[in-house]
Amino acid sequence: MPRVWNASLVTIVGPQYIKWPDANETNKIIENFYRKGQIRGVVGVIDCTHIRIKKPVHDQEVYCNRKGYHSIILQAVCDDKKRFIDVCCGEAGSLHDARCLRRSNIHEKCQNRQFPIGNHFLIGDSAYPVLSWLIPPFKDNGHLSHNHHIFNHRHSQCRIVIEQAFGLLKCRFRKLLHIFENRNIDFIVLCSIGACVLHNICIDKKDLEDIQNDNSDNDEIPEYVENNILEDEEQPGINKRSYVRFAKFGPQIVFLWNTQHYRWGKVRGGGNTTTIGYPQSKAWLCVTSSSFLLISRPLHSDADTPRYALRSRRVFHWPYESLHSGAADRHA
Repeated sequence: MPRVWNASLVTIVGPQYIKWPDANETNKIIENFYRKGQIRGVVGVIDCTHIRIKKPVHDQEVYCNRKGYHSIILQAVCDDKKRFIDVCCGEAGSLHDARCLRRSNIHEKCQNRQFPIGNHFLIGDSAYPVLSWLIPPFKDNGHLSHNHHIFNHRHSQCRIVIEQAFGLLKCRFRKLLHIFENRNIDFIVLCSIGACVLHNICIDKKDLEDIQNDNSDNDEIPEYVENNILEDEEQPGINKRSYVRFAKFGPQIVFLWNTQHYRWGKVRGGGNTTTIGYPQSKAWLCVTSSSFLLISRPLHSDADTPRYALRSRRVFHWPYESLHSGAADRHA
């Protein structure tokens, strides 16, 4: 592909086909992801794939990835149709996916709310941190609950779209599967992003007939290292992931309590507090600005509205029996 034509494809045509969805498109994406995995609020899936390059003359170790070959990283966000809505390419292959994210424009824009994500979010694999706008699966440390496993399974049903998108990209433009002869990194970046632009054009034109069954990109997933990100950035994401899980799987015996003491009261609507009823199970969900969620059963059978405890940081699973034994009231 001639360099001038490739550059024109990326700089002129690219922004028309690789762009963040507008409000109407976002709503459609959310609905389609919900149909795939029964998780409400997903606007895109993020992941990285590696583009093979020849061993560079300089900084060879930097470009050598964890699989032992030299590469640059293509980071992309795709929608439910496997279209890329954001791409970033050119980081050295040795970088962890989370570090690549932090160095990309999408991290800055989402952190600064320049992208209209709102209460919606991206999802990614376990290589990524938990952020208010990025939700990875729960780590399986051997103590996950049944609902955690269900959430992770449904999370993977949505997340597989990005693997399929990378698979389609590399099957159609098979040069991306092999080593680039040209050592010029800028040229390889142009070719890779140009292929992403053409990929979106093909998706829009429904040109998928020549794609074979090899439509997944299964790179090994590196574990996210928690020290790579500040706790104050990660905590809102933990709260949001819990909210997404509980909102989907219904009532749980969960209380959020204040960091210093228990604070009991009644769930009220209006302001920053939202009350959602589950009549069959007599459970309620409360979302506030400081404590992201609450799901509880009434402490007394004759209570019109459940009493609740708030905590701003963590979730405590309280055995159901304690609600009837009076243990909860003893801590009030």
